[in-house]
Amino acid sequence: MKKVVTFLLVFLVASPAFATALNFGFRIGGSDQKLKQSSAFTKHDESETDTMGSVFAGFKFGVFRAEAEYTYRFKGEFTDIGEIGMTSIMGNLYFQPPFRSRYMPYFMGGAGMTLFSEDIGGQKDAFTWCVGGGIASEISRNLFLDWGYRYVRMEEIKDTTITYEPSSHDFFVGLRFQF
Repeated sequence: MKKVVTFLLVFLVASPAFATALNFGFRIGGSDQKLKQSSAFTKHDESETDTMGSVFAGFKFGVFRAEAEYTYRFKGEFTDIGEIGMTSIMGNLYFQPPFRSRYMPYFMGGAGMTLFSEDIGGQKDAFTWCVGGGIASEISRNLFLDWGYRYVRMEEIKDTTITYEPSSHDFFVGLRFQF
């Protein structure tokens, strides 16, 4: 966890020197949280759909955009474990093709940590990565409406007899302010 916080602080301090624009905003949407459980004798997959929200701040560098993001996924109810909430702290990098139009596609990837509201296999956090994409619609010169999807994968968690594989499919809409 300390490594992720250090990375995000260095990112936020060093980035302004190379940036052409500051951006910040929020996203809200649905989160299809998945939890695969497997042991020597059984395999069990569960899915729970709930709401997610995030806030972010970052910088634009030509066709790239870098962001530090905090995401909260509301607690999902899983049969074997109970309610689990997932909070992610991520560093994301976006690529947006260099043309300017009313609708602009983008692709993204990121890495960070997810904190679980309950212990899963005795563990409260996990390394996390994500990939996704979407469309940014220009509302005004400095305001964009983002529609997007991302696949979020947390590291495998091993208990004494059970292995857990948490992941999430996030569908969202958001507002991004860029200066």
